[in-house]
Amino acid sequence: MNHGTSWHFLQEKLATRFTALWAARFVHPVRAAVITPGDDQRSLDSVRVAIEGRFNGDPLQRVIYSELHDEVSNGKCRVASEIDPHDPCSWLPQKRTTLAAAMVLTAPGIPMLFQGQEFREDGWFQDSVPLDWHKSEEFSVLVYSQDTTWS
Repeated sequence: MNHGTSWHFLQEKLATRFTALWAARFVHPVRAAVITPGDDQRSLDSVRVAIEGRFNGDPLQRVIYSELHDEVSNGKCRVASEIDPHDPCSWLPQKRTTLAAAMVLTAPGIPMLFQGQEFREDGWFQDSVPLDWHKSEEFSVLVYSQDTTWS
């Protein structure tokens, strides 16, 4: 068995052991829909297909997200910074970032928010740069903690 064949065999064996996989077919249409500036360029049909997506016929076997370290590093930014690189905390990036997160949290699948997404972290991800925790206070309406009292 050559190296290529053994790797293919290993991939097939591992795929049968996972109960869920990353949903790349979700993230790309959702990001494109909220980042695209004009409605005439936005494909809601691709968003519909992303929301209706399945893995092994089951939507709960896919991890859905709009930001992930692979999606917001190496020259790509978080959603808010893709929408408005000069002012990612302005109204439009805030609303569209929240819309992307809402799709993640309400679509069929296993939702995942990337670190800092819950308080609208912007820029691009670097594992050597800590999160800006002051934003968790600025955007506190989005952040839940054990100390929060819901009335």
